[in-house]
Amino acid sequence: MKTQLEDLNHKWRGLLETIRALQASVGDDLNEDEVTRLLRESALPIEAGFRFLSFSDGVVTLTVPRQELANWYPERGWIMPEKEEIARAIAKKYELSLLEPPDVNSSALYPRPDSPGPHHHLELNNREETVVVAHPQYLKIRLFKGPSGFVHALGARIPLLLSPELLQDLSFLYKSESAELLARLSEYRPLDPESGVRNLFAPAGLDIGGQVLCA
Repeated sequence: MKTQLEDLNHKWRGLLETIRALQASVGDDLNEDEVTRLLRESALPIEAGFRFLSFSDGVVTLTVPRQELANWYPERGWIMPEKEEIARAIAKKYELSLLEPPDVNSSALYPRPDSPGPHHHLELNNREETVVVAHPQYLKIRLFKGPSGFVHALGARIPLLLSPELLQDLSFLYKSESAELLARLSEYRPLDPESGVRNLFAPAGLDIGGQVLCA
């Protein structure tokens, strides 16, 4: 007899959708710590080298293939240009904005004396919120929209529609070879605002692998 998770894996065949489907299947009686423990006990698939770590506030955190920090950072703590180029290509494909904030909260007014040259990480954002956080030690991806307006008041959990290619594309940030990704992403399919497909809860202008969402 197939387990529920095996059935989900067979139907969706993807780590992110399997996590989202299993989370939805347990309903609202489990808190996020309990959902995380349940998912850890499940035989979740490994996709593009990423493994499930935790789930919180609509965001899944994944472990990443072991990285050499020297491949990410020069001495000053900013991301290597090669990684930035890959992230920029991914952002272009999915029409997201690219940011490179520091790992620690600091400012000119309130500097952190213990972190004079902090490392940075990569963020891909839509018009409303952060969708991806890429760090050499973890990867975070938003599966459900953050709380806002009447959606939050109703307690509704709205899935953020993501391309099935997203994890595969992000995996190139964690590989030493970047030429293949850049060549493939340079041929990305631009969004077609004439398609007439609308979803008011999806991020504006995000290609979800066949469907096009327009603001």
